[in-house]
Amino acid sequence: MGVFWGCIKYLNKNHKSLIRTPVGDKYIALKLQDENLILGGENSGHIIIKEYMNSGDGIFVALKVIETVLLTNNLKINSFKKIPQILINVTVVNKKELSCYPFSEIIENEKKLLLNGRILVRYSGTENLLRVMVEDIEEQNATNIAKNLASKLQSALNL
Repeated sequence: MGVFWGCIKYLNKNHKSLIRTPVGDKYIALKLQDENLILGGENSGHIIIKEYMNSGDGIFVALKVIETVLLTNNLKINSFKKIPQILINVTVVNKKELSCYPFSEIIENEKKLLLNGRILVRYSGTENLLRVMVEDIEEQNATNIAKNLASKLQSALNL
C-alpha cells in the first residue's frame, strides 16, 4: 500500500500544501534550503529533517517516527488512509525521453483509466530500469494500469 497518495489527500483535506521536486535527496535538500522548510522526503523513505541534517538517515527518521507515535499516542499510525501502490521495474537498453511521442501518449492514455490516483514514470538514476508506479483507490485497477503501462512502454522503448 502506498502512503504518498493518501498523505496528499490528507494534506489537501487539512488545507496544507505539498511542494514537489524532481526525485532525489539533492533536490529535496535544495528546496528545503530555498524555501526555508524543515521537512522533506520521498515515499521511498528518503526523509530529510533539516533541523538535524541535510541528507536522509533512515535510522534517525525511524527513531523520530517512533518518538512521534509515542508522543501522539497514535500507535496504529492511522492518520490517513493508505492507497494501493503498484511498482513495476522495466529493464531498458536505452533511456529515451519520456516526454516525447509515443511515450507521452502511452502514459497519458493510461492516466485516463485512473479512478482517483496518479502515475509516476521515471528512469532509475543508477540502473537501466524504468520505474512505473501507479497509485489508485482500487488496487485491481492500479495493478491493471501498471502492468499495461509497463508492457506498452517496454515494447516502445526497446524497438
